Amino acid sequence: MTDLSTGMPTPLINAAWLVEHLSEVTILCTSMGPNPPTKGIPGAMLVDHEGCISDPNSGLPHTAPENLAALFMTLDALAKTQPNQIDPQDISELIQDKSRDQQLAVDLRPIVVYDADHGVTAPRLWWLAHHCAGIPQVAVLDGGLDAWLAAGGELSELSNPLKDVPAIGVAGDYDTLVDAQTVCDVLDDPGVVVVDARSRGRFQATEPEPREGMRGGHMPGAKNLPFSELYDSQGCFKSPQELRDIFQDAIGLTPKEADDKDLIFSCGSGITACVDALGATLAGYPNLNIYEGSWSEWGQENAQWPVVTNE
Repeated sequence: MTDLSTGMPTPLINAAWLVEHLSEVTILCTSMGPNPPTKGIPGAMLVDHEGCISDPNSGLPHTAPENLAALFMTLDALAKTQPNQIDPQDISELIQDKSRDQQLAVDLRPIVVYDADHGVTAPRLWWLAHHCAGIPQVAVLDGGLDAWLAAGGELSELSNPLKDVPAIGVAGDYDTLVDAQTVCDVLDDPGVVVVDARSRGRFQATEPEPREGMRGGHMPGAKNLPFSELYDSQGCFKSPQELRDIFQDAIGLTPKEADDKDLIFSCGSGITACVDALGATLAGYPNLNIYEGSWSEWGQENAQWPVVTNE
């Protein structure tokens, strides 16, 4: 067993690494939608983006709540026990207890996040854990569950300790999550680039939005980089050089040229924007932010925010 004292490779690991270090990390399986998986990587716990890690009272689909650090510290503690045997009320109280701490637990294990959704949902949990909660060692399993199975990994029943745990707090205030007014204020700022991870059809308003009551199109000046273009045919991220080429073609800037600029990533509801943000991280781009409300807020029919279709 390799010593993890020098750290886990971040922000991306492969299945072979996880096979070797399975017992040394906290594993979180992310999901979104009405049919979450019931089986997964042994020892993994399910974290549903529709569950307690989204503030249900924000009026938007996926708004990160406060106390995220406490949530991840609680999941770390649960990973060392039998999480399905702990009462949801006890878990809620544990989260509240840890929310009173002034700093992260020093014995926090590295966190590995993955999904069975072809890479759609895991990057958001990586962003919340690392960029919002401040967890130092968080990595996404490249290729997700398919890569694990291809490496000969076994499956077991997923524990779901957060299933009946209520939202852990109101919407949190995080430096790397920006709101609609902030985005609107910088649309004409040459020091800011807005990158939209939705499909080209949605970006150009040639295909309908999946949510009712939404306008088609995009923010004035935004660049389009569909998140799906960052993956290869196996569902793994393309190489760093390929990603740099893709980003440079999409936004017109190399990582060095973007050093004094801010990149803001948007999508439908703040989920796949994090895929683009992870790809940008792998490509070496600095100064990354997520517009959390994304098109589910900006594109509303009665919203005040400007929309174009002909750029």
